[in-house]
Amino acid sequence: MGLFDTGTRWAKWDRKGSKVTGEILTYSQRQGRDFTTGKQEFWDDGSPKMEDVLVIQTTEREDADDDGRRQVVLNNKRKREAVQAALKVAKIKSEADLLGATLVMTMTGEERTDKGLTAKTYTAKITPGAAKPEAESSLPF
Repeated sequence: MGLFDTGTRWAKWDRKGSKVTGEILTYSQRQGRDFTTGKQEFWDDGSPKMEDVLVIQTTEREDADDDGRRQVVLNNKRKREAVQAALKVAKIKSEADLLGATLVMTMTGEERTDKGLTAKTYTAKITPGAAKPEAESSLPF
């Protein structure tokens, strides 16, 4: 089974005000892929471009095979900054504190990028879950 054959569907924000809400089940990092070609992405120095992935449990169901899990892929500046701000407000500094917390991520609109493209904008709120033992490692973002 490959990395992208996990069966976990992607979170979708299709219009302003769209929300994805759920308990954070897992956190991982993986190498990013070009949206058009599917090829792995690298920085100019040859190092891999990494992206953070949260898997959340939602109440969404699109069909009988849908278990409600969604991948929230922090593959751009706007998503990453929204989640970073939410982590700071929630005072979450470790993966142990992140797991079990509730994420609400909302598409707030669109803006023009420096390259003239349209990019979605987001806000995020994270509500901590039950207290857990002290974590061994910190989050990279």
